[in-house]
Amino acid sequence: MRGCERCSLRSTLPCLSRYCSQPLSGFERGIGYPEAKTKAGPETTSEKECCCACAADASCNGWTLNEGNKCFLKQDAGPTFAVPSKTAVSGLMPPRPPP
Repeated sequence: MRGCERCSLRSTLPCLSRYCSQPLSGFERGIGYPEAKTKAGPETTSEKECCCACAADASCNGWTLNEGNKCFLKQDAGPTFAVPSKTAVSGLMPPRPPP
């Protein structure tokens, strides 16, 4: 499929490269979304893998990767939930195309 790639997650979920490319997803170093609804994502050291896990989950609109290699998928992340965090990297997903 054009515009897609495989992530290196264990489950090899398809990953839309446009969602997980740094310039478009707007990776934010030093920002976390601790108050947003959260569910656990994969253990990874890769911001791109965390983003890919979010892209593969229809309920995810943002993600945070912390220093403990924990990826957290956020259901209602956004600027109002952003807080400074020296150890986190986060990103927001662009609007998803309709199914």
